[in-house]
Amino acid sequence: MVEQYSWRGAMLILGALQLNLCLCGALLRPLNRHIPPKELIEDNENEMEQTNTDSKSLNNKSDSKKSDPLKVKIIRFMDYTLIANARFMVYAVFGVFAALGFFAPSLFLVPYAHSQGVEEYQAATLMSISAVLDLLGRVFFGWVANLQLVKTVHQLIVTVILLGIVLLLCPLATTFTQLALFSSAYGLVLGATVAIHITVLAEVVGVERLGSALGFFMLIRSSSGLLGPPLAGIFIDKMSDYGAGFLMAGVALLVSALFLLVLQQMNKNGTEKGKDINLENGKGHEDTGI
Repeated sequence: MVEQYSWRGAMLILGALQLNLCLCGALLRPLNRHIPPKELIEDNENEMEQTNTDSKSLNNKSDSKKSDPLKVKIIRFMDYTLIANARFMVYAVFGVFAALGFFAPSLFLVPYAHSQGVEEYQAATLMSISAVLDLLGRVFFGWVANLQLVKTVHQLIVTVILLGIVLLLCPLATTFTQLALFSSAYGLVLGATVAIHITVLAEVVGVERLGSALGFFMLIRSSSGLLGPPLAGIFIDKMSDYGAGFLMAGVALLVSALFLLVLQQMNKNGTEKGKDINLENGKGHEDTGI
């Protein structure tokens, strides 16, 4: 398209294709506009109460459980109580560091290939290879997640670590064949990561609060994604090597994996605590002869 219509014409055609997303979006509507259940509102209020140790809030605990119509409407559109959810905040920090490494590689892959002496059209082919494997990765690993062979958060931890390692190995690729192998591995693992990270978010906050959680998470992740390419560009300018951008992205993803490990530990502690409570309740029933 660039050769036939110039880059301006190519951008107009791509823009027209993207506008079809607006048409598809216009056909969507909420399945149900009902007000959230009273139990959900009370659970959200209880989470906020647990974060406040102020004696005044404890004295007014009974009053806060009354369903305020205004509060119900606010939570319906923006569940601000998510900031009191420690597991959600840990996952949001994961999103911050992961976004630093998600977008930079795709921007610098073609320039890096040029710097290694790869021809223009071969360099552009690398993006196509990455895109095809990205699609296959999303479909295949999404299917694997549905099989529930392992916990989804465990699968996400593995894919994020693998993605970080792949990016760290990129500067070792100097030929078209090696870069094609890198693009394949990068696209496959990136697709696997993208396919399941929203599923993990649903497991963290619950399906009822996924709407607000997804909005907050995407806002945080996108804000970090805006910083990723310029930050990678700074490293590239300082070191005069496009490989530095991939190293930065790889390190950011490995750091994000640490927060997934923290989340997994929090899940484990919560499960063990729940088992202990159940055991204590069972013993209590036996003691009372129930």
